[in-house]
Amino acid sequence: MEVLISPGCKEGTAAEAAANLLEVFGDLRDALTASIPQLTKVKGIGFVKACQIKAAFELSKRVASYCEEEHPVIASIDDVAKLLAPHMQYLKQEEFRVILLDSKKRLIRHQRVSLGSLNASLVEPREVFHPALTTGAKYIIS
Repeated sequence: MEVLISPGCKEGTAAEAAANLLEVFGDLRDALTASIPQLTKVKGIGFVKACQIKAAFELSKRVASYCEEEHPVIASIDDVAKLLAPHMQYLKQEEFRVILLDSKKRLIRHQRVSLGSLNASLVEPREVFHPALTTGAKYIIS
């Protein structure tokens, strides 16, 4: 975190700003999932630095979920976990997603259908099936 913060740190040293960040959020996971306004409240973290932290976290998620194929085959629960874990592992509230597949079980896309509370997400059947109908998906995983 200190290396990420170091260029252009305006208040104190990058080490102090990194320590402030961890002190405010408790651990790295909570710091990386914080919003930009939450990050800017930390001494030594301005708007630009908060954006850089968020961009670094987003980049790490994308690298973790990277697949050379544009439309990988989703044939097992392991494939689902590999696809969604980087997007969902640090969420602070429940999220219901649907995975849309073509007739050869290749990924069309995945999308959030519902954003819930801390431990529940209410979903109507039409919210699940609507993306499938509009994309022409043959299979869905929800």
